[in-house]
Amino acid sequence: MTNRLLLVTQYFPPASGSGVQRGAKFVKYLLRLGWEVDVVTIDPSTYPWQDPTMRDDVAGARVREASLARVPGIEHRVLRAIPALRRRVAEAVRESKPDVILATAPDFHWVVAARAAASAGIPLVLDYPDPWTVLPPDLMGFRPPTAAKSRLKWAVAPAAERWCTDRASAAVFATEPILEEYSARFPGLASRRVITNGFDTEDFEGVTAEVPNPSERIRISHVGSFGGPRSPVPMARAVRVAADLLEQGAERLEVSLVGAADAGSLVEAERALTPIPLRVVEWLPHRRAIGELLSATVLWLDAMAHLRSASTGKIFEYLYSGRPVFALAHPESPAAALVERFHAGRVVNDMDPEANGSALAALISGMEGGGVERRDEQGLQTYDRRRLTDELSELLLSVTRTPATQPRSHW
Repeated sequence: MTNRLLLVTQYFPPASGSGVQRGAKFVKYLLRLGWEVDVVTIDPSTYPWQDPTMRDDVAGARVREASLARVPGIEHRVLRAIPALRRRVAEAVRESKPDVILATAPDFHWVVAARAAASAGIPLVLDYPDPWTVLPPDLMGFRPPTAAKSRLKWAVAPAAERWCTDRASAAVFATEPILEEYSARFPGLASRRVITNGFDTEDFEGVTAEVPNPSERIRISHVGSFGGPRSPVPMARAVRVAADLLEQGAERLEVSLVGAADAGSLVEAERALTPIPLRVVEWLPHRRAIGELLSATVLWLDAMAHLRSASTGKIFEYLYSGRPVFALAHPESPAAALVERFHAGRVVNDMDPEANGSALAALISGMEGGGVERRDEQGLQTYDRRRLTDELSELLLSVTRTPATQPRSHW
C-alpha cells in the first residue's frame, strides 16, 4: 500500500520564482520516500519566469494545471483560476483518491482545497511559507492597501482563512515567529509545527564557479529578486562607504545583482555606487543562480531590518555555499539567528549607510582565503531539504487515517 498526496499550490515548475522552491522540493523528496503525488496548480505559463530545468525534480508527480478565466474587473491570478482549480481538484480526488491534501502558499486557492477535503473526508494540512492575513505588528511594509478592491479582499480574506484553518488537521510554518502569531490567532488548530525552508545539496552538484581573489577583486552579490519594500539602494550606499574605508576599495569592489529589481531603483543604485561597477542580471534558472551565488566573495542578504518574522528562503543556500554573509536583518529575526549561529558573517539592522559600510569593510578586512569557516556542520544539515521533507512526511502520515508502513529515510 502506498500513501497518496494531493498538493494544491499557486506555484509549481516550470514556473519560477521564490514561491516555487518549497513546494517543488517537498514533492521531489516525497516521491523518493515512496509517496504518490498529484499536484493541482495554476497554469505556469501565466507567470513571468519559467525554469524548465526544474521539471526533472518533480517528474514523478501527476500535474493538473488550472487555466485563468476572464473575469471583468478582477486581475488577481488565484481568483481568476478558482473555477478551473475546483474542477482539477475534484478530478484528482475522484481519480487518485488521496490520503491527505496539502495546501501551500496561502491564498484563496486554499478554500478550494479545504472544501474538497471536507466533502471527501480527507485530512487537510496547511503549509505557511509566509503569512496570509495574520500579519505581525512589525510588518509595516505589507499593511493592507487602501484601494477599493484591496479593502474588499481584506474584508473577505480573514474569514476565508479562518474557514480553512477550522477544517485543517495540521498546519506547518516556515518560521517560529509566524507560528507564534498564528497560534495566538487560531489556538484551536489541532497540530502546529515549524518546518523551515532549506537547501538542496543536489542543486550544488556539478556547479562550478570561480571566486575572485580578494586581494584583487571583491564581488558583493545579491542573488534573488527584490520584493516588497526591499531595494538595492541601501546595499549600494553601504558598499560605496566601504570602498572609502578599504585599501584601493573603489578599484577592488564590484556589485552583482542577480534577480529582478525595479528599474528606477537600479538607476539610483548605480548612481550611489559610482565609480564602483554594477552588474545586473534580471533572471536566471535556479542552477545558474547557484553558480552566481558560488562566484561571490560576499553575499548580501536583505531580510528587512524592521521585520522580526523575516528569514527569506535563500538564506539557507547562502549558508550552504560557505560564502560570508552580510545580512540586513532584525536582530531577533530567524535570519539574524541563523547568521550568528553559524558564524556566517555580519548582521546589521541600521539603515545608516555609514554604519553598514563600516561593518561591511570590517567583514571584508577580516576575510582569509575568500571565505569564512563554517562551524557546526552537523547543525547545518538540519536544513537539508531531504531531512525537512522527512519531517513533513511524518506529519502527513500522522494525520492520515490508514497510513502505509513507511520507515523514516536515512539520507
